Amino acid sequence: MHRYWVFSAALAGLITITAIDIWISREVRQEQAALLQTVSATRDETARLYDELGFGGLIHNFKNYVIRGDDAYRDEARANAHALDIRLQRLEAYNAELGLELDLSSVRDTITAYSDRLETVRRGWSEGMSIEQLDDRVRVDDNPALDQLAALDDQLDAVMHTSMDRLGRLSATQSILTPSLQALMLGFIIVMSARMYRNRFKTARQTRAQIANLDASLKAQSLTLERMHESNAALENFTSMVAHDLKAPLRQTTMLLHLLERSGSDEDRGAYLNQARDSLGRANTLVESFLNLAQLKDQPPETALEDISAIFQQAVDEIALLYRKAPRRIHIDTLGEAYCDRDLIRQVAINLLTNALKYAKPDTALEIRVHATKSDSMLAVYVEDNGVGIPPEIAGELFQPLVRGKNGAQKTQNSGQGLGLALCQTIIAAHGGTIGIASSNQQGTSIRFTLPLAQPDIPDA
Repeated sequence: MHRYWVFSAALAGLITITAIDIWISREVRQEQAALLQTVSATRDETARLYDELGFGGLIHNFKNYVIRGDDAYRDEARANAHALDIRLQRLEAYNAELGLELDLSSVRDTITAYSDRLETVRRGWSEGMSIEQLDDRVRVDDNPALDQLAALDDQLDAVMHTSMDRLGRLSATQSILTPSLQALMLGFIIVMSARMYRNRFKTARQTRAQIANLDASLKAQSLTLERMHESNAALENFTSMVAHDLKAPLRQTTMLLHLLERSGSDEDRGAYLNQARDSLGRANTLVESFLNLAQLKDQPPETALEDISAIFQQAVDEIALLYRKAPRRIHIDTLGEAYCDRDLIRQVAINLLTNALKYAKPDTALEIRVHATKSDSMLAVYVEDNGVGIPPEIAGELFQPLVRGKNGAQKTQNSGQGLGLALCQTIIAAHGGTIGIASSNQQGTSIRFTLPLAQPDIPDA
């Protein structure tokens, strides 16, 4: 009877270890999701505050009130200031949740300063002050507030990397410790079973059946652990790829904001502002497309018949701000139409064209050509350049995350992380197509991907 109790305790220990492992895995996933959500919300609030204090509604309405004296602008400015105060409270709450202790007092002081000066403007207009006198009296230096918001945005990257590294280490420890404990408990169960077999011959078959069942359970749990580990690794790679492809629209926005600061006319400022908003809108659309792609798993994305030439031309327009000479170096033939998600394929085009621009030969005028051929069911698109090329020994590995062409790195000192082509492969595979590379070292690069000419069949849920 004593041995039966020991055997039962060992079995309960194995089940407990498995349950704890499942619980820890769930907690890690939930913490990762919460971290990503909080960082995303913090970035959004920071960007909106930066926009409003730098060139948005508050400063716009305040300056119009100084210039025109119209009370409608004063009321709008007060409403803007109240909304910004609420947004700042949310941002401070997110900072506390992320463990950040960055001082945002200048942001609050700037919002308060604009609100307080509205009464000064009102009195100035009633006293007949000139616009120049009013402007001198109520001018607000918002640079400290903008600097604090920029510093907060920089700290978010460090928080993200630190937290993801910690969760990664926890997952790695769990993947080693749990199977070891399970194996130890299983070994103990086997020893006890052998002793029970010697003493109780009549129950030997039942004991062996229990061990077989436990072994099957252990294999199933090990398979579950492997799948969890692969899922965590896929999430980390996906997050890195999204961050990689968000850099371009964010860099564009930063450049447009600098141009806006130096602009001397309202017309130019309005144009730069609209371009910056378009760039941020594209970043938001890109994030939504990536999230949809991740949620679809093995199912294809929702597609429509799209003009692939127009998609590549949009990609050229987006990268033109960062590469001023790019449009006249890129030649796009008539490519035809295919079924695809327009936003995802535009990101493929941006990544392929940007790679070609990065890895140009320093002593040769870069030329990029995009052309296509059709088969019975697929449209094959080729992106070819006369750049530095790719060594044959790494061409087959270039679509893996964190793998980059060494030739390109040596000639351009580019600091990319090698995620662009990996993301391209994920997107094209989700469309049911393929992507490959054919390149000779020092002879340029040719990348080919395919898209369906017919609407893919979506399986019933």
